[in-house]
Amino acid sequence: MIVLWHVVLVALFFAFCDNTIGMGYGTLLTAVLITFGFSPIVAVPAVILSGLVNGLFVSYSHHYVGNVDFGFDGRSIRIALMFASLSLVGILVSAYLAVSLAESIVVEYISLMVILMGGFDAVQGAL
Repeated sequence: MIVLWHVVLVALFFAFCDNTIGMGYGTLLTAVLITFGFSPIVAVPAVILSGLVNGLFVSYSHHYVGNVDFGFDGRSIRIALMFASLSLVGILVSAYLAVSLAESIVVEYISLMVILMGGFDAVQGAL
């Protein structure tokens, strides 16, 4: 049986990887949660919500130290709002598909995406 702190430690590790190298949080954590026995109906929204909280915290941190200026008249806020709008569309579509499709299809899709992304990274690293 998976204890809550196991999930928290894995999530923190993937969040650290995502914040340092800029990728891997959602894809890897979703696959790990499903491997731990969580249903995709639970795993996908949980990862999306935690990604939102993580993104807001990182955005505030960057604004606080001066890497970006999220003032209402700045270029950074326009870019951030564009990304947020497109992310909202992706969140709504992925949550809808995770709830409406059969669980086996969602699990197979996530497995295929993890394999393809790993293969892409391996090929890209070899070049």
